[in-house]
Amino acid sequence: MRRPPIDWYGPLEDTEGFAEEGRGLIAALRKAGGDVRATSIPHPRTFARIPLVRDISGGGGSLLRDAARVYHRYWTANPLPGRGPHIWRSMFETDAVPREWVDAAKGYDQIWVPTDFNVQTYADAGIPHAKLVTVPCPLPVWSSQLLANLERPIATGRAPYMFLSVMRWHLRKGWDILVRSFAQEFGDDLDVRLVIKARPFDLADPEGPHRELARFFADMGESVPANISVRTDEMSHAELAALYGRADAFVLPSRGEGWGRPFIESMLSGLPTIGPRWGGNLEFMNDGNSVLVDGTLTPVLGRAAEEWPYFTGHRWWEVSVDELRRAMRRTVVASGADESATEAVGKRWEIAKRLLDAYAEDALGQLMMRHLASLE
Repeated sequence: MRRPPIDWYGPLEDTEGFAEEGRGLIAALRKAGGDVRATSIPHPRTFARIPLVRDISGGGGSLLRDAARVYHRYWTANPLPGRGPHIWRSMFETDAVPREWVDAAKGYDQIWVPTDFNVQTYADAGIPHAKLVTVPCPLPVWSSQLLANLERPIATGRAPYMFLSVMRWHLRKGWDILVRSFAQEFGDDLDVRLVIKARPFDLADPEGPHRELARFFADMGESVPANISVRTDEMSHAELAALYGRADAFVLPSRGEGWGRPFIESMLSGLPTIGPRWGGNLEFMNDGNSVLVDGTLTPVLGRAAEEWPYFTGHRWWEVSVDELRRAMRRTVVASGADESATEAVGKRWEIAKRLLDAYAEDALGQLMMRHLASLE
């Protein structure tokens, strides 16, 4: 019996991780034999723009044909009228789900979330467990460029030692915890550097991260340390892969992740990777392949809820500054350990291969096709 086609609606045309995820999921479906018709919809990026993108009725052709309809979005909207089934691909980063998401979920037959973390948080919020299935995020389409870093020479005890962080610049990513911890631990030691590759929270304000970083230190009566730098320039995949290749370690004390794409990028590059011991990133991070940092569940900061009101009244992970300082220091000290280059490269490849096997495009596509078949 011929399976119905798949109509996919989501942001697809920009360079951000959300659109890259959509393109990767579509490619996996097509490789598994899915007949996918993709319709790119606007990407709101800021909370204030969400009302402008709720209506997608103008795209995607006839709603009368039998088709499975997948809506890839991190905001609420009703499914299109017409035949289904209707599937919502989403994720959320705190310990809860907004009330309006729970209400919107009633209109969907299935909800695809990337991790068991979100299966639990969505179910705890009141979304029926039977609707929730896991569909991991695809690996970066530029994984081959990241994997090329695995063969780079091991520079033991090299100075300056470079920590890299890659993020969208907002409080959920913990940039404030990161720079505070780094400054307290390494002071103005120019033999240790922190480079933050930041995408501005609002692309219309590219200087925002620089301004906020300066204000953060000014409020403490200090200037930004010379060994901390922020880059907000646009980078191609090749340029970003090269930046990972120049780093010695990766650190991102995120307060919550639905998945954690930068962690995957770092691990595919073979970097020691420091992240939180909480959230969706634990789907693929553990004490054997990463440096996980303890902390506590705390109420979402008021300023963060102003940035993204969906977070209001929720809790997320506050990484311990002391634990993060220790994790970064241990990583620097470990770089001088007596380990052969062959052993180090072997460990890098082992971690990367497990990710490649776990989230292979073939397996991901077949998984989605099985979920769709369960709705027929």
